[in-house]
Amino acid sequence: MSASAAILGLLDLLFPPKCSLCGLIGADPLCPACAGSFSLIQAPYCDRCGYPRVGDLACTRCADHESPLILTRAYGVYEGALRDAVHALKYRSRARLGPPLGRLMAACALTDPGLASESWHAVVPVPIHPARCRQRGFNQSDLLAQPVALALGTPLESGWLARCRRTAPQARLPWERRLTNLRGAFRAPDPGSVRGQRVLLIDDVLTTRSTVSEAARTLLMAGAGAVGALALAMDV
Repeated sequence: MSASAAILGLLDLLFPPKCSLCGLIGADPLCPACAGSFSLIQAPYCDRCGYPRVGDLACTRCADHESPLILTRAYGVYEGALRDAVHALKYRSRARLGPPLGRLMAACALTDPGLASESWHAVVPVPIHPARCRQRGFNQSDLLAQPVALALGTPLESGWLARCRRTAPQARLPWERRLTNLRGAFRAPDPGSVRGQRVLLIDDVLTTRSTVSEAARTLLMAGAGAVGALALAMDV
């Protein structure tokens, strides 16, 4: 046995891998029980905004406002274990949660009729400000986007969208402030790359949808042909 393998074995003995949510030993970073407890977004839901609806009733959310997104989807409901997973990823630096959570989103992208029927030219993670990225050590949306791009066989284009203004965290703002907090917060560094492309945005949580809406407007102003969004969780 090599010295490095021996050291890793000792570390596993002293600090055994465990589930980031429930602490189950040997399940790193997410145990099947926790993953199986996530509340999924299931049909029927609006074809446009992805919000759950009752039977054949029209979606009141879409009737109330125009969206720059051709469609929006989320893997699960922002509650319980899935909410805990998002918080662990974003606020407790559990970056290892990103890939398995991203794979759940990838399965959603492959099986959802609306998402799967579109021809996406690029998968673009919603960026965070460089200062926040340095503080956190990663952009959670980028970690989530990698398995989605791989599953779709679509290029991951993290440089197509940039955060040009540092804003207050959306989660800390009252509902009304969230709607305007992100205006002008994004830019497309290379509009020539974006022009005519069909882009699938990736984000962690949809609440007011102001983040993905502002990101979509920025890409459309740069010449994108169409923009959709897929999130890990949706606040319903």
